[in-house]
Amino acid sequence: GPLADDRNPALGQGVLRQWRHVTACDKYNRGAVVEHAGVCFRDDLEPFHAGERYVTLASATCSNDCAAQVHEMRQRTPRAIDVNVLISAEDIAARVAAMAQEIRRDHPDGVHLVCVLKGAFIFLSDLARALPGDCSLDFMAVSSYGTRTTSSGQVQLTKDLDSDLEGRDVVIVEDIVDTGLTLTYLQDVLRARSPRSLKTACLLSKPSRRKVDVVVEYIGFTIEDRFVVGYGLDYAEQYRNLPFIAVIEG
Repeated sequence: GPLADDRNPALGQGVLRQWRHVTACDKYNRGAVVEHAGVCFRDDLEPFHAGERYVTLASATCSNDCAAQVHEMRQRTPRAIDVNVLISAEDIAARVAAMAQEIRRDHPDGVHLVCVLKGAFIFLSDLARALPGDCSLDFMAVSSYGTRTTSSGQVQLTKDLDSDLEGRDVVIVEDIVDTGLTLTYLQDVLRARSPRSLKTACLLSKPSRRKVDVVVEYIGFTIEDRFVVGYGLDYAEQYRNLPFIAVIEG
């Protein structure tokens, strides 16, 4: 999700966090919220942006030097940056197949997978094809927005689901979970739609970045706090097509 890794369209904020240029927030209080989160599409979402429920990344403002570094980073093309393989395509395939068996074990009567775009689309594709038995799919997209040098921490639902969740066994499919802010938001929104069960599968987890306690039942790989691309994850909309997970270097 965007809050999880602060990906496109403004790579700067994600890279700055990776390189520790963004000033740390003074507080990450579980009672803090993403105020006035821009949620739309459904009436049942109103409670999630009317109250004070969600933790915010807080407004992080860079110094002039930091802003200059953001600008410099944005001028660099993906071809100027090296990527080193972190998780091989073979290891990903084996782990995704194992996760599919875990999900089927917990949902013998079928499962409804909800993919969080864009980063999880390749993960979803392989996971769904590895799942035996009944399986249905749906898609949703979220984004965060802010200025070039600040992060508002606000969440906007840019694509809602096409089908109802009531009475269904649902698994959210995420690419990466680090702070847990976006995922916590998504879980609460979907839980309000009365599924019979709601669980989450993520390809990558960065526990060192957690700001809230969020439950993830199925985890592919636990990694350190590094900026990664490939297998659906991007750098300026590049590298999604890599068959492996790689670390941005340089």
